[in-house]
Amino acid sequence: MSLTRAGIHPLRDYRKNDGAVPTPWCVDCWSVFISDEDQLRSAVRYVERHPLKAGLRVERYPFLAPLNV
Repeated sequence: MSLTRAGIHPLRDYRKNDGAVPTPWCVDCWSVFISDEDQLRSAVRYVERHPLKAGLRVERYPFLAPLNV
């Protein structure tokens, strides 16, 4: 909203018919709320496996610590 008010939103030239500036993230996104440890573990496993589903190698980042829940 601040970028729009300042006139510097990077998508300002792509306004919708109602004048709204489109989001750069996604349309009709699906929000998932994690409310317990089982859901958290499942989400972590999903994210860790995602590169393999895309035919990529699993990446490890030294700044991330294992989940201890």
